[in-house]
Amino acid sequence: GQATVRAVSARGDDVCWTSRQQALISGQVQADRSRPNEILQLAQTRRADVVVDMTVYTADDTLPLLAALDGQIARYVMVSSSDVYRNYGLLHQIETGTPDPSPLTEQSPLRTRAFPYRGQQPRSADDPARWMDDYDKIPLEAAVHAMASDWTVLRLPMVYGPGDRQRRFRWAIRPMLAGVSVLEVPHRWLDWTTTYGFLDNIGAAIAHASVHPKAARRVFNVVDETAVDHNEWVKRLQVATDWPGVVLPTESETAFSRAIANLDLAIPLDVSAKRLFTELEFTPPIDFAAAARMTVADELAR
Repeated sequence: GQATVRAVSARGDDVCWTSRQQALISGQVQADRSRPNEILQLAQTRRADVVVDMTVYTADDTLPLLAALDGQIARYVMVSSSDVYRNYGLLHQIETGTPDPSPLTEQSPLRTRAFPYRGQQPRSADDPARWMDDYDKIPLEAAVHAMASDWTVLRLPMVYGPGDRQRRFRWAIRPMLAGVSVLEVPHRWLDWTTTYGFLDNIGAAIAHASVHPKAARRVFNVVDETAVDHNEWVKRLQVATDWPGVVLPTESETAFSRAIANLDLAIPLDVSAKRLFTELEFTPPIDFAAAARMTVADELAR
């Protein structure tokens, strides 16, 4: 969200961003997304042309907001995810069949299995992750398509960089910074090709597409580079950390291998943003060497 705000501000457009927390930062406004009329009133007060919705997770927390905003704003922008694709379901072994051709485009098949993070047993009512049982962006994309207001749907990859709460490259950066001579990594993980996007590039793409005339009533994958495997990512991070060690692919059972045991890493998650680059003429502002250095610096500061 804040990366998008920075990109919009740099372009010179008027922007505010909402949080349920008390507003402490310039441009921040205290407002609760779970109160749709509060968001609508803010949009009207600020004469907002576009509302970018970063937290589209469940029907219960999104459909009332769509109903409140529909016809009242010029464009609603849904930040969606690459987890809508069928290959994502195959990766998590909740779908069956052969992988769809890579790279995935906006026309690639979607999951047929709903609620990708719902287990056989529901989470308890007091579980902070209870909302994940009802998470699914596919039906919410369909609801957006039915809006009278213009809309844009942006399907994001895994986002990394400063502030990444999941610390997606910690598995490599921390040992490198610690100076280990040998980095043991499950070979399946090293060989897996998947799509990431650097925080500031993704924020810039959201800002760009949100107001682009050609993005109205369209779906776009938001990616800043061609997908590569983790062998290539290790090389990039090795340069960024100036790490002199070697990587050892391993078959051994470790905490890392157990964490990825339920993933079918023979399924690539290679997503194409050709439509974003060609039709909207988007160019990522940060190159990948700089992105790696900034990600390392952020990990070092934690």
